[in-house]
Amino acid sequence: MFTKSDKNWLKKNFATKDDLKNFATKDDLKDYATKKDLIGLATSKDIEELKTTFLINLEKWKNELFNKIDPVLNRVKTAEEENVVLHSREEGRQEERNALEGRIKNLEAIHPNNRHIQSTKD
Repeated sequence: MFTKSDKNWLKKNFATKDDLKNFATKDDLKDYATKKDLIGLATSKDIEELKTTFLINLEKWKNELFNKIDPVLNRVKTAEEENVVLHSREEGRQEERNALEGRIKNLEAIHPNNRHIQSTKD
């Protein structure tokens, strides 16, 4: 038979019904994955390999993108530089036109209707 000290030892070292009420039941655990459910999932090694592959591909795609964009950016830069030069030329021509318009007005003032005005002091 069990003695009182045996019962105390059992209570101290084993769970009682009241203790087990705080633990999950089979029904509680049905929503969680089992070993069988986890078989198809990736391991940390698989994830590291995927990460490495992704980074390699990312670098490759980045290089391809830069290689395709570089010529376009060079053409834009060249066009901007040419635009500055053409704008400067146009400003110079505008100054020349303004100067010529002044001269034409002066000439038209002394040559109305393409005839020279003679002075009346003779």
